[in-house]
Amino acid sequence: TGLFKSLSLERVSKKGDALKIQVIDAPSDERPADLAGYVLAELAGGRPEVEVSWCQGRRHIVTTAAQAIEEAGTASILPGSVWVVTGGARGITASVAIAFGKKYGLRLHLIGRQPPGEVQEAWRNMSPEQWAQMKRSWLGGQRDQRKLAEWDSVCRAREIDNNLRRFADAGVHATYHACDLRDWDRLGVTLDRIRQADGPITGVVHGAGTVGGFTRFASMRLEDIVQGVDTKATAAVALVCLTRHDPLRWFIGFASIAGRSGAVGRTDYTLASDLLCKLVGWCRTERPDCRA
Repeated sequence: TGLFKSLSLERVSKKGDALKIQVIDAPSDERPADLAGYVLAELAGGRPEVEVSWCQGRRHIVTTAAQAIEEAGTASILPGSVWVVTGGARGITASVAIAFGKKYGLRLHLIGRQPPGEVQEAWRNMSPEQWAQMKRSWLGGQRDQRKLAEWDSVCRAREIDNNLRRFADAGVHATYHACDLRDWDRLGVTLDRIRQADGPITGVVHGAGTVGGFTRFASMRLEDIVQGVDTKATAAVALVCLTRHDPLRWFIGFASIAGRSGAVGRTDYTLASDLLCKLVGWCRTERPDCRA
């Protein structure tokens, strides 16, 4: 659904493109003749909604509504319990992990794709202006792909190092593990290593994902789409399956509002985000004892 909403937005922005994109949901026991009528009504209606559902002759659409925050029963989060946080050494996931790790006294194990890397002491205290100057010197005014990849690796290593020091300063027990979440065997080994060090896993926060540039679907490379879906969605399946023998109480996934609304140039990201939401719902069914 996230994919098709993005495709629809991209098509609307192209003048003269008459392709109609629609996502229509209906109960499995709806009469085929009735369902055919709903489909034809959508195709002929010219309404703007991409995602709709039909049930017994009534049309439903998705909308936003204010809702009070549900009391999540956080008393079940035990101090010292072991939580796994993917993507937890970078971005917003790191900031969230520091906050709840400190609040609940958790033992966090952060999983990221990139090894920590060697960070020079001088890099740690650079101002934004000094860091920008270092980038210019590193790239030498060229758009060489090899140098860009090297610079990206340096930036990631610096961010990981900075955030690990933030965890330490906040008094949060956090261990970093380099592991590609798309490799189930390696992920299984990493989770076993975590259990051996600290005990069974009681919580998972899946914040990992790939954030590339803005590229229209027609110009995207298949490998980039696969990587985005595997890192966000397929890895979620792996985490649920590989913790089936743990006393898992919490499974939290970080998606994006773009998965609900669609976004131009981000079809891979909206696809993965929307799919992750559906997988968390699947987890809720598979693990009724786990709050997902």
